Amino acid sequence: MKKILVLLVVMLLAVTACSSPAASKEYKVGTYAMTAEPTVTPAAEKDGKVSDAKAQYSVVLVTVLLEDDVVKAINIDEAQNSATVNAEGVATVPTETPTKDEKKDAYNMRKASPIQKEWFEQIDALEAFLVGKKVEEVKGYKLDSDGVIEADVKSSVTIQLNDIMATVVKAIDAAEKVEGAPVKIGASSATTVKDTPVTADKAGKLAFETNFSAVVLDKDGKVLHAYVDVMQNEVAYDAEGVLSAATKRDSKEIRKEDYGMLKASPIKKEWYEQATAYEAFLVGKTAADIKGVALEDGKPTGDLASSVTITVTGLQDSVLKSIEKAVDLPAAK
Repeated sequence: MKKILVLLVVMLLAVTACSSPAASKEYKVGTYAMTAEPTVTPAAEKDGKVSDAKAQYSVVLVTVLLEDDVVKAINIDEAQNSATVNAEGVATVPTETPTKDEKKDAYNMRKASPIQKEWFEQIDALEAFLVGKKVEEVKGYKLDSDGVIEADVKSSVTIQLNDIMATVVKAIDAAEKVEGAPVKIGASSATTVKDTPVTADKAGKLAFETNFSAVVLDKDGKVLHAYVDVMQNEVAYDAEGVLSAATKRDSKEIRKEDYGMLKASPIKKEWYEQATAYEAFLVGKTAADIKGVALEDGKPTGDLASSVTITVTGLQDSVLKSIEKAVDLPAAK
């Protein structure tokens, strides 16, 4: 009798394990953004024409979902934007700022590509290559002198990957555990470029701000994980249109206490602490729930105001965009 009972218990455990394969899976998700080395091009004369001075910033954005230390899904994009200043110290900033992936063929790299592939097509190929790879494999890939991965993907990805792969590794290292059963993942960003004109006693300023986010959703469209962050870069210019040297910054989340908002905060919380509270608030919410969050001058009201007093309009818009862009996780191979 005892042998029969033991056999029944073993069979029951085996059936349970087979009927819920996802129960043993551990999911982690990480998002990271890195500002590539900015470029400043001074005004120059060519063929009798004088060009405007130009400042350009590129922010590489990566979100990766890991399943038991294997890349389950990955999203790679780059927000590359520039602004110009003429010899009279008048700036021109872009009114539309799509990312490289959002530009698609309009990025216009195909003719210059040795494999006749646009940026987004090569990134799609890189993402497909990385899915299914173990973390140690991804971190072990070497880049050749052209910044291309020395692997089979070289025939379909010829763009320079130094900043992209460095950001991929950072995203993996930043990965946090996700509770629940992920079904979709989405990421997005939105950039604004603003100009503060030159005055008699103050230099002009070009400010590049990128709000970005990532979400993991369950089968009901509810948020299992949310990440929000902001990248702020800027460059000064004078009344003759001469740009100062551009420097790059880490995001607000990465800067932590160095962002220096604590003293000005009415609740004595740094930006990253409030962002973390906002992320926690988003968990369990649907897009409709998030749209319904009451804001006053871009800041939360009600109970959320006790832990979040920062302006979240741009972050909320980014989260909703990430939910809208969310795609199904790849099927198991």
